[in-house]
Amino acid sequence: MKRRKKVKRSTWSVTVLCIAISMVIFNTFFGTKKEAATEKQVVPVVKKVPPEKNQGKYATAITCMDGKGQGLVKNYIIEHYNIDWVDLITHSGANKILAENFNTPIVAGMRENLGNSVFSSHKSKLIAIVGHSGCLVNKAGKNEQIIQLRECEKRIRSWGFGVKEKIILLFWTKNPRTIQRVW
Repeated sequence: MKRRKKVKRSTWSVTVLCIAISMVIFNTFFGTKKEAATEKQVVPVVKKVPPEKNQGKYATAITCMDGKGQGLVKNYIIEHYNIDWVDLITHSGANKILAENFNTPIVAGMRENLGNSVFSSHKSKLIAIVGHSGCLVNKAGKNEQIIQLRECEKRIRSWGFGVKEKIILLFWTKNPRTIQRVW
């Protein structure tokens, strides 16, 4: 009988020791609630401005979905046209699709998004249509893409939004990474 009691005590001791070690390991990797509370007190709370109270001047860029050029396009528009924010309407080969297709769901979506940007609280006054070299969808060279960009401009003007938005045509290259206004 004495032997059984010793086994129970030692089993209980090992169990308690395992739980204690597990708690130390858990707290080492995940921290404790007390630590998390102090972290929250250190981080300042930033209040977001509701979308309907956005301030500043907006532009809209219809461009390829290629992420390598989106920052370049936004920065160019902001720096050269005194714009605060740029709404992006993206699709792979956007300038080719917009120039060559009339009544497709993609073009209808672009038109709807452009209308949202022009007529919403953003009131975009500048529209940029953008092409680029090395596009996976639009294999055309620079000169042909410039012709496509002019067709895009005609298409957008034909939509008759009833505002006198300025339309610019931009073209960027990957090597070297440059952007220029082509019209």
